[in-house]
This record gives sequence, structure tokens and C-alpha cells, in this order.
Amino acid sequence: MTIREILARRETLRQEARSIHAAHPDGLPAEQEARWQAIEAEAATLAASERRQAMIDEMDRRATGQPLGGTSTGDARLDRALDGYRLVRALGGAAGLRSDDGLEREIGQEIARRSGIASEGLRVPLPVLVRDPAETRAITSTGTGGNLIGTELRQPIEPLMAASFVAAAGATVISGLNGRVAFPRIMGDAGTTWIDGDGQDVPLSDPAVEQVGMQPRTVGSRTELSRNLLVQDSLDVERMVRRSQARQLAAAIDRAAITGDGTGNAPRGIMATPGVGSVSLGTNGGAITPDAVADLVGAVADANADTSTAGFLTNTKVQRAIAKLKDTTGRPLGEAVVLQGKPVLYTNSVPSTLTKGTGSGLSAMIYAGAFSEMAVGIWENGLSVLVNPYGEAYARGGVQVRTLASVDIALLHPAAFAVLRDVVA
Repeated sequence: MTIREILARRETLRQEARSIHAAHPDGLPAEQEARWQAIEAEAATLAASERRQAMIDEMDRRATGQPLGGTSTGDARLDRALDGYRLVRALGGAAGLRSDDGLEREIGQEIARRSGIASEGLRVPLPVLVRDPAETRAITSTGTGGNLIGTELRQPIEPLMAASFVAAAGATVISGLNGRVAFPRIMGDAGTTWIDGDGQDVPLSDPAVEQVGMQPRTVGSRTELSRNLLVQDSLDVERMVRRSQARQLAAAIDRAAITGDGTGNAPRGIMATPGVGSVSLGTNGGAITPDAVADLVGAVADANADTSTAGFLTNTKVQRAIAKLKDTTGRPLGEAVVLQGKPVLYTNSVPSTLTKGTGSGLSAMIYAGAFSEMAVGIWENGLSVLVNPYGEAYARGGVQVRTLASVDIALLHPAAFAVLRDVVA
């Protein structure tokens, strides 16, 4: 029996015992005395069952729990090993360009074993993408150590990608998942009742709860790296390659979290989730105004979902439009006034090509009472990376790198979010 079933049975026994006592306050006839003793015996059995089931439930929770923060492994020994992990070394070894990738291969095998999911190519632990590689050797520019110092690298030129801000805004990132998962969503509070004195029963009432499901959804990217890059021992090269891979994954998560429509294998993001608040600026869209911002904030506050960690998410076009708003004397209102002093993050993952009526090129603006009500799930304890040194990049002296990750997005409380979809900016 589950704890809930035990409690329900115990409540039935309690009501029966109360009824027997009320009918025979001065003493029980033999038949009722026998029933009373049976109730006492069953109640004792239920109490013992409840203790045992509570212990089992607690053991289950501890066995299946995953840490929400830090690394995805929760293993101090593996965490220490990751300090020496080099992504460039792992990619170079997979391409057959170097043979000093023993640590990286061993860690990849361990990550694959723990996930229980077979994959081709490398298994790269996710934490290496968010850590800064630490130099553990003392190298000088003279003597034999000088041979390990490569040519100085200036800031690498990378594609201008949208800044990744969903996690920075406070989304709950849950890594190391396996299989489908579900989170409870409380749809309403349990009922409460004022009672008359100690003798009146409090009516049993449960809150309305539903499950928010998440499942692994695969996102992939393919890039090209030079062979000369993959044989470098420079920490600057290591940082560049890690940052490049991390930015691609983060940008994909951002786009899914904001505009994912839930079709095919795509996650469902804020702008496509039922229950998210919506504010309109006009039939064909309209300019951003302090009043529109107040309505956006109010849509979340009216749903009792506004918190001290609230904030906005929009794009750089809306940023410029806000900067241009002026009072009656021509003085700029300022971002703090327009946005009520709440924080804002700007990323061009928020769309600026929406249409409404005859309006086109419209931008979105998102307000969240608590970004932590968005869950970002990451599966498999890492990234699946396949290195192809013989593909179409071979003639150019390059190596193709395909990266796959299993990710999903879920809004635990959709009413904590509200969206403007028709900003002329």
C-alpha cells in the first residue's frame, strides 16, 4: 500500500471508531467490543506499514535524486579528473592526430557507462563546457618548457551568435537525466474550512495536481576545425574550442526555450505554451510604452506568479526602442522607468520577424515572474561528439565535428510568464 492508501484506510477506521463510540458512550456491547478490538489491531498494523513505506520512499528518493547545480556527476573523484580534461586533446585523438588522449577516452567511457545509452563517437562531459581549463604546470619561456608554449593567440573571430541568457536569467537546469521524467504542477490550493470547535471534522481536500513531462529531444550541430588547431597544447585554444561548442548548444537551448513550437522533435518554449499570459499592442502591432509594460507585469501579478526574481527578456531592437522613449519635455524616460526597475536581458534569440494583421517585422518581449519556473533538462550526462577527419573538410586541412545533445524544456508554472508578440521596433 502507498502512504496515501494507508492514510485513506486509517481515516475510514477513525470515522468508524468515532461512530461506535458515539453510539455507545457508556460501554460497548460484546459485538461492538470485538469490532473495536479489530479496529485497534488494524490501526497498529497500518502504523507499522506506514513507517516501513516511509523508509522505502525516502530510500527511493535518495537513490534516484540528481544534484541541481555543480557538475552533472555528483562524483568528487570524477569531478577532480575533469579538471585535467582537454576537449582539444579529445577531438585530436578521435581524429587520429594525437595519442595523448588517454584521460579523455577513459572519462568518455565512464560517462557512457553511467548513462547506459550507447552512442557513436566521443562522449564529452557537459561540465567541461562551462569550466575554465586550469593550467597545472609551471612553464617558462626558457629551457625545455618553452617548447610547450605556442604562438600567441589573439581573441578568436567567431560568428556573431545570439547571447545565451536563458540560464543566466535563472532557468532551472537539471542535468544527468535518464529516460522520461515528470514534475508535479499544482494547479490549485487545497481547500480550507473554518470549523466549529475541536469536535468537528476538517473536510478532506487535495490540491489539483498534474504532471509536466519531459523527454530527451536531440539537438545537433556540425562545425569544422583545422587539424593544426587540434594538435595545440595552448590553453587559449582549449578555451576557444570549449566556448565555441558551448555557445552553439546554449544558443539552441535559448531558441527552443523562447520560440520552440513543440512540433516534430522540438521542445515547446514560452511563446507556444498554453497558459502563458499575453498582452496585445494593437491590431497590427504597436510601439512599446510604459503602459504596455505595466500590463505585461500585471498579467503575471494577477496570476499570483510575480516574485522578487522577476525580469524581462527581449531583443536588441526593443532595447533601442526603449532607449528612444521620451517624456513631454523630450528627455529620455530611461530603461529603469519603462521597465519599472526590473532587470532585463537582451538576446536576439527573441524573435523580431513576427507578423500580425498588416504588421511585419514585429518583435517579442517576455516577462517572467520567476524564470526558475522554466526547467531545462539535459540527458545522457554529456554530449555525443563524432569526429570525421576524412569528410568534405579533408581537402581544406580540416576536421568535421558533429555534436549531439539531448535536451527538453518545460514550464512548471506557465502563468509565471507573459508575452508581447507585436512590438514595432
